[in-house]
Amino acid sequence: MVKRREIVTPPQDVERRIEEFAAAADGVKTAERQADKEAPRDYKAIRVPFNQYEYETLEKLCQQTNSSKLNMIRHALLIYAQQDATK
Repeated sequence: MVKRREIVTPPQDVERRIEEFAAAADGVKTAERQADKEAPRDYKAIRVPFNQYEYETLEKLCQQTNSSKLNMIRHALLIYAQQDATK
């Protein structure tokens, strides 16, 4: 006879407690945790769909600046964030 597992929903604060535990293990308090510009790029990955015009524009810009597509996107993000912060 097959023993079926029952799905038990964990208490709502389990995710918060897991994050607090992980942060404490890293020696970081969750309330004071700040992003590091020089941190390794393994936090999140995003798939960005482009149309043909956008992709060709990105390729041309990368050729002109001799940089990769990912670095160009990151650079544009940082420039935009800096301009927004100065307003």
